[in-house]
Amino acid sequence: MIVFKENNICLKCGEPYIYYHWCMICSVKFVQENLCTWSGNKEIDNFIKETQQKANCPQEFFEWIPYNKFENASNCSAIWKDAYFYLYNKENHEICRYGEMKVTLRYLDDCKNSDDLLNEV
Repeated sequence: MIVFKENNICLKCGEPYIYYHWCMICSVKFVQENLCTWSGNKEIDNFIKETQQKANCPQEFFEWIPYNKFENASNCSAIWKDAYFYLYNKENHEICRYGEMKVTLRYLDDCKNSDDLLNEV
């Protein structure tokens, strides 16, 4: 369960939200716990989580995308499967993923540590 709409106030946490059914507190926590895949690197995952906390809407949500979620990958682009968040159960305010999005790929050669990767981002 995530966000309930009543005068743009989340009934779960009581905080106002701007975007349709996207409470920065509850939605981000739900997505992090239920829909995100993590890199397995503590520094990278913490960086992603910190960035996600700043998301005002689903389009601003920064994520680690596993390679198996791409189709038609080339040297510089791919199609990301299940790219969008969707409120599929309005009664229970549950979120799922759907759709495809074209993304730009950036390969990092010889990335010795997570600082190199975070500096690139």
